[in-house]
Amino acid sequence: MTRQVDAAEVAPLGCWSGRRGAAAPTPASKLLVPKDRLVNPMPWVVDYSQRAVRTIGALEVLGAVGLIAPGLTGICPRSVRR
Repeated sequence: MTRQVDAAEVAPLGCWSGRRGAAAPTPASKLLVPKDRLVNPMPWVVDYSQRAVRTIGALEVLGAVGLIAPGLTGICPRSVRR
């Protein structure tokens, strides 16, 4: 059984999805928020150390940058449509 995540727990993270009331934790939340506050929206963090959770968040951020940066810098202009 999953518990409904309280909006007050994730509102400071700035990680709201397009639907009202539905919170979607971002990679930045894995980097900035203590592990014990991430357990409700992401139950899998119980199985990993704080360092591992932050590493996963950092890798997700780097992956997103790697997808966006080439098109924005002109290295690979076909990767991002304008």
